[in-house]
Amino acid sequence: MLVVAMINLVTVLLILILERTRMIGTLKALGMKNGPLKKIFLMHGFQILSRGLIWGNIIGILVCLVQQFGKIIKLNEADYYLSVAPIISSCQDLIHI
Repeated sequence: MLVVAMINLVTVLLILILERTRMIGTLKALGMKNGPLKKIFLMHGFQILSRGLIWGNIIGILVCLVQQFGKIIKLNEADYYLSVAPIISSCQDLIHI
């Protein structure tokens, strides 16, 4: 999971840099050093990544809870031995996320 998050972060940063090439040129022309410029893009990338992780976890947990209590995902009993997809979640699972 961490490797996927890091790959996504690198991809987001590359897209941000490619979209803002003119802004980078302007800031460099005004005398901004590389360190603060890198920090701007890293902080923006981490903001996007953290929002995605938070919303993804919230939506995933909600879907699991809906399936656990509502049993909305049905299975074909001819192919499977079960009629619904079983999900068992515990507080310990949520803490590990």
